[in-house]
Amino acid sequence: MRPLLPFAALLLAALADPLAAQQCAWAFSPNPIPTVPAAGGSGTLTLTPSPFICGFVFGTDSPSWITVSAGPAGTGYGGGSVNWAAAANLTAAPRTGNIVILDGYTTYYEPITEAGAVCSLSLGGTGMTTGIAAATASLALQTGCVWNAFSGVSWITVGDPTLGYATGTGNGSFSFSIAANSCYSSRTAGVTVEAGWATPQGAVAGSQQYTVTQSGSDSNLTVSPTSLTLTSAGGTGTVQVTTAGTCSWIATSNVSWMKITNISVASGNGFVAYQVLANTLAARTGMLQIGPQTIIVTQQAAPLPVPQVTGVTSGASFTVGPVSPGDIVSVFGSNLGPAAPGVGMQLNSAGTALTTSLGSTQVFFDDVAAALTYAGAGQVNAIVPYEVAGNPSTQMTVEYQGSISAPVTLNVQAATPAVFSLDFTGQGNGAILNQDNSLNGKSRPAARGSVVQIFLTGGGVTNPASTDGWITTLVGGQWPLLTAQPVTVTIGGVASPQINYAGGAPGAVAGLTQINAVVPDSVTPGAALLLVIGIGSEQSQSGITIAVD
Repeated sequence: MRPLLPFAALLLAALADPLAAQQCAWAFSPNPIPTVPAAGGSGTLTLTPSPFICGFVFGTDSPSWITVSAGPAGTGYGGGSVNWAAAANLTAAPRTGNIVILDGYTTYYEPITEAGAVCSLSLGGTGMTTGIAAATASLALQTGCVWNAFSGVSWITVGDPTLGYATGTGNGSFSFSIAANSCYSSRTAGVTVEAGWATPQGAVAGSQQYTVTQSGSDSNLTVSPTSLTLTSAGGTGTVQVTTAGTCSWIATSNVSWMKITNISVASGNGFVAYQVLANTLAARTGMLQIGPQTIIVTQQAAPLPVPQVTGVTSGASFTVGPVSPGDIVSVFGSNLGPAAPGVGMQLNSAGTALTTSLGSTQVFFDDVAAALTYAGAGQVNAIVPYEVAGNPSTQMTVEYQGSISAPVTLNVQAATPAVFSLDFTGQGNGAILNQDNSLNGKSRPAARGSVVQIFLTGGGVTNPASTDGWITTLVGGQWPLLTAQPVTVTIGGVASPQINYAGGAPGAVAGLTQINAVVPDSVTPGAALLLVIGIGSEQSQSGITIAVD
């Protein structure tokens, strides 16, 4: 209670009077004083003593919102009146003060209660968006009450920085500052404005939020390294993260083969530890996402098994031995080409020759790519390039998907005749057509004196020279690829009296040789007469037969 300044002199005067020694009782009117509206008001308090004629002094224990003065009935002995006035209440909280009466013996309190204001509040906007740089702004407001503005976050400072808030009465405005955003993510907070605010613990009639959204920048978070490349074996490592200490971030992987094993901190500078699993398939790519930064992680493919060559045979007889220009050979081993069923022969875009690559497989003889008729994991069929002619030997390698086998040394000779068999074993009934183009065999023997067509490989160079993989076609009405060396045909031990043609098989790939020979009249008929082809000084494999009637 603050001191009642007018009391001192009046109290001395009252005590000096003998009548003051008598104790008085007082009646107050009106009692109680009606509640004053928030807009304020005034009135008169009448005091009647009983049973004596008593004197009194008056004052107030309230703040400045209540003022008192002597009323029209005067004051002093025998009663009197006190005028009072209550200023408008600009807060939402009701308040109470007292008119204080003192008669020398007793202090009397007559309360005055004033209602709280009904405060409206209107802001000059609902919010704002700003960039990452520091900024200042102001906000206007309309209200009939006292108001208070503040922010609950450290990066928005309202009003005086030392106070951390702004306050005022009635319509007005206040300023606030926004600190620079050192994080990559945007942030949002509110400036709270309360109308009718009286004390931090007082009532609030109205409260509104002014929303502030501040942009972030991806450049506020950096990572090192910015990309990762690992071998097929996989491995572990860390990525360093640099950002402001207050900035939070997370890390994720978008693939199952890359695991995040540790994140050192949830905000500020730190690191992300990762593990990349071994890769047994093709090359693959994933992403490690740290905050706004995307780190591309590339893992190399598992190395393909190196092709292994275990043997090279004639494609007709399947015997191991020297090769010759244009010889159709079979290469056996592992990892030579695509898995079963493999890839069959294909023509080039012009349709004039076989390709030298099938299913990512190539076969080289002294670095010259050979035409291919088949490529599979365990077997590749190739045609020895004519470029080996004249060489004593050749180095053969198989390449599959970039992996190259160890070189295999093969002896080279001018011819390596081998007749194809019907069952593709290199033995038994040969691949032979009778004169009527029927397939020779026990049920369709060739007539003596007729012409049979015998199909083989290993005929060597031709005249004119053949082109690797070329499909034999007519040139000037003639079949041009004639065997360059002398050709003999023996059936059942009897030499054929006439060779009508020996050269490239019409319409087939260069390297497939066709010989048209007359069956000797003197041969003894039989279902399986031995057939031997001689080209130059070389003879075909034993065990090939022909049926003759």
